[in-house]
Amino acid sequence: MKAFYLWGLFSVFIIVCKAKSEARDDFHPHHVIRKRGAVRYHRLLWPAVIDYDYKVVRVNIPYTIKTGFWWFFGLGNNDVKMIKEAMAGIEKHTCLRFVPRESQKDYVEFYKDQSNACESSIGRQRGKQTIALGDGCMSPGHVSHEIMHTLGFFHEHTRPDRDNYIKILWDNIKKGNEIQFKIRSSMESTNLGQPYDFRSIMHYHRKEFSKNGKNTIESLQDPNMELGSMNSLSAIDVMQINRLYRCPQGSQRVENFRLTVYTGNLPFAGTDAKVFVELYGILAGERTNSGEVQIYAKDGHFETGGTDKFNVVAPDLGQLTKLTVRHNNQGFGAAWYLNKIDVEDDKRKKKYTFSCSCWISGDHNTKTLMPSV
Repeated sequence: MKAFYLWGLFSVFIIVCKAKSEARDDFHPHHVIRKRGAVRYHRLLWPAVIDYDYKVVRVNIPYTIKTGFWWFFGLGNNDVKMIKEAMAGIEKHTCLRFVPRESQKDYVEFYKDQSNACESSIGRQRGKQTIALGDGCMSPGHVSHEIMHTLGFFHEHTRPDRDNYIKILWDNIKKGNEIQFKIRSSMESTNLGQPYDFRSIMHYHRKEFSKNGKNTIESLQDPNMELGSMNSLSAIDVMQINRLYRCPQGSQRVENFRLTVYTGNLPFAGTDAKVFVELYGILAGERTNSGEVQIYAKDGHFETGGTDKFNVVAPDLGQLTKLTVRHNNQGFGAAWYLNKIDVEDDKRKKKYTFSCSCWISGDHNTKTLMPSV
């Protein structure tokens, strides 16, 4: 083992190499930190494992989950699964890895908040820091949002240039919550030259903290535009994580594919089973696919006659050729009557319709659907 002492512009980094491929993650290797919608102070970032060329291999975030025998003592088994699913969604396209804590000094603890708060500190705080998850926070989207704060990200709608893209309707905001919409100064956060991300997991929805059911945020280009994401990171969220932490995936571009799922209006057409989709395409003569992605309906149920919207992040898939959809046949009402799934390719501004009008259940719990454009 060899120890190298690297003097940076702002701090000293000690790198202890075990092998050429990786090193211990005791210290952060970054010298110049560039951020958008994120903390400027580099010590708030989680440390990276680097190789002999000082390139990032991965970033480990140690964590614990405070569980309990009864729901009011801690998070339950379903909550733990939800947290791990949110972590997996972040890991999929980045170099971040969430690892169970052993003896690491700095770590994150997830716990159940009895006041139903959803809270997290911004960036690494040193020692134990917590992510509070109340009953209203138990969805992959909410959990991912709080984890993003822990990684060092602010709300997208507070970035310094936000007034060029959105309008805050202050008169519609519940008293005492105005601070949630306070704009960040350029001393705290920069956009790194990236476009404003209306679909970011860190962007509030149009009616967030509304006191009268009216919009609190509106896009300047379209007041009816949907804002934020209910279930997963956007393509820009992923790219910004990779840039912020200098992941090897930083050179890989990913895109948004927006899904609208239409459940039939027949009796018992809905389902509470877990639903998964995978997109397939052709790009430059090569077959592409998104990998299988779980999609989460509101409150965990695809309701009869309901419409649910999702965002799937994937590399450029080219021309979409098919979609597979399946569920795991579990739950009280597993059988599902699916009308269709619309897919919008953000990059190409192209919309596909995958019609089904069929039951998905039992031995026929997987369907392959072809598109009509």
